Amino acid sequence: MRIVNVRITEELLSLFREHRLSTAKAGERWKVGDVITLHPDTALENYGQVIAGATLPLSLGAFSYSHSPFSREMAIGRYCSFSWGLELIAADHPLDWATTSPVTHNHQDIRGLELYLNDIGVQEYRMQVYDPGHRPVQFGHDVWVGMRTLIKRGITIGHGAVVAAGSLVTHDVPPYAIVAGTPARILRFRFADALIARLLKSEWWRYGPEKLQPLDPSDPERFLDRLDMAVAAGLEPLELPVLTGAQIIAAGEPLR
Repeated sequence: MRIVNVRITEELLSLFREHRLSTAKAGERWKVGDVITLHPDTALENYGQVIAGATLPLSLGAFSYSHSPFSREMAIGRYCSFSWGLELIAADHPLDWATTSPVTHNHQDIRGLELYLNDIGVQEYRMQVYDPGHRPVQFGHDVWVGMRTLIKRGITIGHGAVVAAGSLVTHDVPPYAIVAGTPARILRFRFADALIARLLKSEWWRYGPEKLQPLDPSDPERFLDRLDMAVAAGLEPLELPVLTGAQIIAAGEPLR
């Protein structure tokens, strides 16, 4: 996945402030001269939070936060919560080749190979093409991920799902499932099927927290009843600006 390193400028800091991007629990963590990493297609909704690390996720919804550094291979919805120690599983190796070693396809991982080839005078060493087919991890809305979790690239974790601390997640997680273990398996679902269907149909995450809080989310059934009435009375979804990778790169100082 393509990456761009950008040195932060005063203009870029101003852009972050304009889009209400939080970089610390309080105040600002980044300063002029710091370097951040992103994908050119990055899209950050206003009121997102990057309070750890210097890498921007591929997408980030409003009111989501993480105590762990993000990866550029994460696409995240609104209202998500990530604890400490979250990591994506490292790049795959070819299982159906004669060897799984990166000497065949990715010399950058093995400094010793470069030194060896120099020592024996080999000028040309052709790498094979290996495409692991990585896709970003897709996190739905209202996902909660516990401490010290490992997640495989390319999977989807559905809306409202919970990943227990210490889990190894290698397969898609259905909406509103609670998973745990190594590998992670479904322990149970947060709600009955009918209520899950109502929650998904409501798409409650489209609305601002100031509209949702008075509906009392502590009682999901009544919350949805009140939400239905509010929507029928004209409640409008929360539409927010999005800060793009192109804007960030243009306001900062791309490094070659």
